[in-house]
Amino acid sequence: MTELYEFAKQFDVIVIFILLYGFAVGSIVYWITDFLHWCWTKFKKHREKKHQAAKQPKE
Repeated sequence: MTELYEFAKQFDVIVIFILLYGFAVGSIVYWITDFLHWCWTKFKKHREKKHQAAKQPKE
């Protein structure tokens, strides 16, 4: 019976570690993709502004 209790304690710790590790990795990936999305939208706005300025006739 004690062996089962020890195994359950170890299993519990492993499951909690995997969950926390998964949340940490998931949040880091979310932050990276959010930052890349932000960079891409800034780049697209800059490119569009540059394109509009090139289309305007210079006087």
